[in-house]
Order: sequence, then C-alpha cells, then structure tokens
Amino acid sequence: MGGNGTWASLYYCDEASDDLADSIGSISLADTGTTIYGQAGAMPGDRAVTGGAGEDFVALSETSYDLTTAGQVAIYACLKLRVKQADYSIGKHGGAGGYYALRTDANGHMHCEVYDGTTTFTSSVAVDHLTGDFVDILLMVDRDCGAALIATSLGVGTPADISGSLTLTGAGKL
Repeated sequence: MGGNGTWASLYYCDEASDDLADSIGSISLADTGTTIYGQAGAMPGDRAVTGGAGEDFVALSETSYDLTTAGQVAIYACLKLRVKQADYSIGKHGGAGGYYALRTDANGHMHCEVYDGTTTFTSSVAVDHLTGDFVDILLMVDRDCGAALIATSLGVGTPADISGSLTLTGAGKL
C-alpha cells in the first residue's frame, strides 16, 4: 500500500461503559446500543466489548474517516465471532454515498467491501472465521493505489481494484 502512514485513532475497547475513547486521536465513538462491556479480550488481562445486531459505535462527525479520490485507511481489529450471521462489523458503512467495511457472511467468511454508490468491490477470505478464538483482521483501502484488501490470521484475500470507484463519503457508522 502507499507508505507507512500515521495511525489516526486507536480504540482499546476497555471502557466500563458509555462511549469508546480514542487513545491517540480525538474522535470518540458513541455507543448506540446495549453493548456489554468488560468481556474477556484476546490476551490475558485484556478487556473487550460485545454487541449484537443493530448496536453500533458512531463517530460524532459524519465526515470522520471519509475517503474521497485520495488517501488511505487501514483498520486492524481482533474479533471473535459468536454466531455465523451476515453483518457489517467495522468500517464506515451504511451510507448511500459510498462506504468501506468489514462484512461477514452467513458462512463466517470475511470480506473487505467497498461501495462507491454504484458498484461494490470486494476482497474476501473464504474461510469460516467462527473458530471460538479471536481472529486478527486487517482491512486496507488505498485510494492512491486503487486497491482494497483484507488479511486475517486465517488467510489473505485477493486485492480488489477500486481505481475506477467514486468517493466513499456516505454518512455511515464506524
């Protein structure tokens, strides 16, 4: 991808309640559901949050993490699937103007999905990620190089060519 970059936000998900604090930036994520806090994390002593369908953490600015015709975003997460279900987990999703997101399908497969308001581009790891353990996930969307990619601890997808896509500025949820 286009260089080393600088991480803009970091969410440990170790709060006891309420919003997720940005540990290195200034964009907190507002809890919109009935999230369960203080769950066991991937490493001893780590904490995690658990949410279900319709529960989101939303960036307070709709323009947070927009990608227009340039720029990159990389999202690293350590997730444990509780059930196989088609759902969006992480990213800027839900906006009609375009989005990028981690999508899990009903088979437990993971996808980096990019939608520009017209066309959907997908990089996939077609392996069941409902393992009972935490799985490392890295999504990369690079407008400068024109590629989107997912890599998990269970496999690496084929890069999706997003060079012809429009902007990704939907007012979605992060």
